[in-house]
Amino acid sequence: MAATDRGGAARPRVVANLQSSGNTALIREILKERDAIAGELRMDEDGEPAFDLAILDAPTLARSRDALQRCRAEAEPRILPALLVVEGSAGSSRRAVRELGATVDDVLRIPATREELRARIDNLLRLNTLSRELHADYTRADRALQGANRALRALHAGNQVLVRAIDEQELLDQICRVIIDEERYQLAWAGFVRDGDDPEITIDAAAGDSRGYVEQIRLTRSEIGDGPAWRAVDTGEVMVVKDLLAEPTVQPVRDKLVAYGLASAITLPIRPRSGAPGVLVIYSSVCGDFDDNECDVLKRLAGNIEFGLNALRTGLERDRQKEAVRELAYSDPLTGLPNRNYLVERLDGLLSETGSDRHVAVLFIDLDRFKIINDALGHVAGDTVLGQIAQRLRQVIRPEDLVARQGGDEFIIVMAEPPRSTEWRAVAEEPGGFSAAAQALAARLAARLSEPLIVEGAEHRLGASIGISLYPDHASGANELIDCADTAMYAAKNTDDHVCMYSQTISARRHRRLSMEARLYRALGAEEFRLHYQPVFDLASGVIEGVEALIRWPQRDGTWVSPGEFMPVAEETGLIVPLGEWVLRTAVAQRAAWLAEGNDLMMAVNVSVRHLKQEDAIEGMLTAIGDAVDPTRIELEVTESSLMDAGDRVGATVEALHTRGFRVAVDDFGTGYSSLSRLQEMPINTLKIDKSFVAELGGDGRGAVISRAIQQLADNLGFRALAEGIETDHQRRLLVDQGCRVGQGFLVSGAVPPEELIGMLGHRFESRQGA
Repeated sequence: MAATDRGGAARPRVVANLQSSGNTALIREILKERDAIAGELRMDEDGEPAFDLAILDAPTLARSRDALQRCRAEAEPRILPALLVVEGSAGSSRRAVRELGATVDDVLRIPATREELRARIDNLLRLNTLSRELHADYTRADRALQGANRALRALHAGNQVLVRAIDEQELLDQICRVIIDEERYQLAWAGFVRDGDDPEITIDAAAGDSRGYVEQIRLTRSEIGDGPAWRAVDTGEVMVVKDLLAEPTVQPVRDKLVAYGLASAITLPIRPRSGAPGVLVIYSSVCGDFDDNECDVLKRLAGNIEFGLNALRTGLERDRQKEAVRELAYSDPLTGLPNRNYLVERLDGLLSETGSDRHVAVLFIDLDRFKIINDALGHVAGDTVLGQIAQRLRQVIRPEDLVARQGGDEFIIVMAEPPRSTEWRAVAEEPGGFSAAAQALAARLAARLSEPLIVEGAEHRLGASIGISLYPDHASGANELIDCADTAMYAAKNTDDHVCMYSQTISARRHRRLSMEARLYRALGAEEFRLHYQPVFDLASGVIEGVEALIRWPQRDGTWVSPGEFMPVAEETGLIVPLGEWVLRTAVAQRAAWLAEGNDLMMAVNVSVRHLKQEDAIEGMLTAIGDAVDPTRIELEVTESSLMDAGDRVGATVEALHTRGFRVAVDDFGTGYSSLSRLQEMPINTLKIDKSFVAELGGDGRGAVISRAIQQLADNLGFRALAEGIETDHQRRLLVDQGCRVGQGFLVSGAVPPEELIGMLGHRFESRQGA
């Protein structure tokens, strides 16, 4: 290595190899205060020339010519000057001239003055220095060009990655890989900030022979928060460290940098529009790499990475939004089950893949009594119930079956015969085998759904009605199968086990029901209905005290549609409300007409609980009777089962109507299940003994016992008891004996038109004695 003088500059190295010891001594004396003196023409261990100037005489030049030429060839384009010292003879001068320019750069004839010798040496050393500086400039320019080209190749390869990458991880992995594919890039990694108690830049992708380095470091804020990576994150500026080992902020990892041969680095900030900021770090094994041009190109690469991340994240967000939209479109947010849209799509796909030799069953489930819980406890409790029901359905069905929520309190299950299943194939091949399997599943579901539920700390029971349809027996499309199962479900409500298989008979009844609904709307608009009146009479005398208004529907062909056929449809569709208002208005008008003729009859009118649930029920009924009719002469009849099942709202409406003067009767008493405490709380005037108990009077049945018990209950609670369905005088007398005072039935008359009733007002039982 070159010695340095006291000023710290490198001192020239001069080889003075002369045969004359006197000349050698002279040169050494001249150079001893300035220049280092070396003794051999050779290259050092780093492949660099071990001298800057050679001073030779003719004999030593002859011996050292080959060594001098090799050194000068190795040093090109730098110049290693040689000074030839010759004696003053003419022959020597001619030989020296021939060497000049070919082997040596200058010739010094001696004797010469000290000043001349120094001047010649200085000129040649200046030539060496200039050639070195020119070579250094060339090397730096060449290195810069190579670095820029290297960065451009990485940029181009990175752009190809950006086009092809399908996710962030692939993008980062491939970018790091194409960077280290370029010569002299030793390591590349990309990482992003992760927040926490001690924020950290976590390395998400790395490539290169020195990637083991990143496995041994942690870039926490507390440990290396002032290093280039964190400074790039904080400032958004590119950080270039040309000599990592001299960088103070990376001293905690200096030994690892040395171990992995990492000499210089560039840290490029990555700031995508969304998500955490990060960095791309590239290392070189060469100290002094990453000049301005190379940095500019790599900055473009980092910018392209930001663009790629933005595009991928935008696409990912778009996909998430699409998935969220699909989730909303195809799932039920309350229960987490698929909804009808999803089920229809899946079922259609299943049927398209299914041959006619395979079987599929659709089970349509409607919860019984859910509305009671929902109305009584509120929608939050109702939602809890639906969630529990969904969980129970999942527990009962097989993994390959599909359960979905249709809406409200309705659910649908699809049970498909597994393909290539020997067990199911054997079942299906038996007569009615798959149908039996579907009905067995329905029975298990019905049993599970009838088990008690715990809602708000209380136990409740629901139950369910289940309709079943089969492919290919009943339909070939998804919607058609669901409609068939829906039709069967309505029929199931009237069966003992609440499970029903679809059939054409059920379909015909369903169509009749739909037809009935349309006819009801037309009949109500055209006022086709009529009211008939059944007398309510004194059991002892036969005197008619009042009437019950009963709706009738005459047809153009002279027939009548039974109330038992159209009233359930009216109740289900909600037509019962306008129909009930029409009945009340018509009955009140008829009573007013009779009163004007001097006949003051109590008027009983049947009222639906659905009517009583209307917000304007009270005002509507008061408006219907008007000012001309005393509400105390109007008795509103509600069936026992519907009244007891009704919520607090209906109870409050009944209480308000009673306060305004209306009388309240419980119809069909004894057929439902009444709570004695609820009976005491309700403003009831009359208990109507159901005709099924009256029919057993005088026979072996328990009707007489129940009838007497109802009479005693009424007496104890201060109610009036009224017996329904009295057909014989014997029944009348037994009722009188047990204390019942009033009744109705064919013993006196069925329901008749109003003009016929007027002729019956003078009726007396005495006139029939002896008959």
